[in-house]
Amino acid sequence: MPARCQQFCTTILHKAREKGNFVGFSFTSDESPASADRYAALRFQITWVHTIIFEEMSRWDDIEYEFAMPFIPRQFLCDIVNCPGKTGTIVYEVMIKQWSRFGLTPAECMSGVGDGGGENEGASGVHACIESRNDSYVRRRCLLHLPWRVADQGLDEMGGLHDETKAISQYLHDGPTWQRLKSIATQSPHQGGLGLMVDASPAYSAFFSASPPSNQKDRPATTCYLLTWLSERSAIMGRLVRKDLEQRRLTSGYATMAVASLQNPSRCVLRRVSAVLLSKALFLFFYTQKKQHVALHDNLNDLFKKAASIITDLRIDKYVMKQLAVTEERIIGFGFADGSASASWVELAVRMEQGITDGDRAVILDEAQAFHTRCSLRMVTHLTLGGKNIERTTWLSARLRDSSSHGAYCMKLGFLFTKS
Repeated sequence: MPARCQQFCTTILHKAREKGNFVGFSFTSDESPASADRYAALRFQITWVHTIIFEEMSRWDDIEYEFAMPFIPRQFLCDIVNCPGKTGTIVYEVMIKQWSRFGLTPAECMSGVGDGGGENEGASGVHACIESRNDSYVRRRCLLHLPWRVADQGLDEMGGLHDETKAISQYLHDGPTWQRLKSIATQSPHQGGLGLMVDASPAYSAFFSASPPSNQKDRPATTCYLLTWLSERSAIMGRLVRKDLEQRRLTSGYATMAVASLQNPSRCVLRRVSAVLLSKALFLFFYTQKKQHVALHDNLNDLFKKAASIITDLRIDKYVMKQLAVTEERIIGFGFADGSASASWVELAVRMEQGITDGDRAVILDEAQAFHTRCSLRMVTHLTLGGKNIERTTWLSARLRDSSSHGAYCMKLGFLFTKS
């Protein structure tokens, strides 16, 4: 941080201390791996400091504070520091260095928002280190990370299908594979291709304009993007990889697994179902990204009930239609006489698969419905448990700190769910 900016922020906090209007701070912090090659060996710790500067108590009864809170929220970005390890004590020492630039100490830290990672939790985590110096410290959980863990539960329940998805990502990003698939699609059969489309045609642009997304570990949103990308291309992709297998000796384990999975209609349907399920599981992630303070907009219990109902809902709504890239006309074309009114989106995902018999479709439908029930139940169970834990700790702490409903409301607005 430039020296003048740092001095400006420090002066604000110093003056608030002198007037008795500063009561402590909270923080949000997480790691951020470097994207530039020259920083490849570094692990950056990004930390925000959040505090509120109270107005003089003599002004709290002024008319301007009848429906407003008598404080000014402030947040400061700390210096970006290389963190040499992922243990709680190392991360804690790095954050002390970041806080010290503003003249802040661990004894003044009232709360911290973490992602539930090992460096934050446990007996030697960051939270425990601060608790040993400040008895009133309150641990808080980032709502942006909670839906990631919910989606992870679904991915774990998907078992081999998740392994196949990772193998497909590796296969598509391996060397010349993506360029070979383009050539196979556009070259004529006597040239070794399939002649499915003309180079630079609308069909070619629709299929190849977007490169395959990369599946990243511990980032379920990237898996969702890849599965959505695949579900729109499953029919043609199966033919392309079959031809690629004929022309190349693919001996690696991931390539063999990927090609076999892409040609299997049942696995294609389950990937389509998985894409919708993951998108539903990440509802809280996309919702929270748009709001700085979630408690300002929603009751916590209602928000978690809404997220759970979205995961288990089988209706074909506009979000499912967008995820599956279908219209009402296409839904009717798949055999639903009244469109999406009484249809299940799992059945729609099965009927979208081309080149299978009615008997095979019935078998795949049973498998897909059982798959949906199993995965959605596990995700909702984890979501409900996480919601109840937050209700008993973070959300409840606001009510315990103030006997008046207005005071609790102010506490919720100011501190509880600041994003990390």
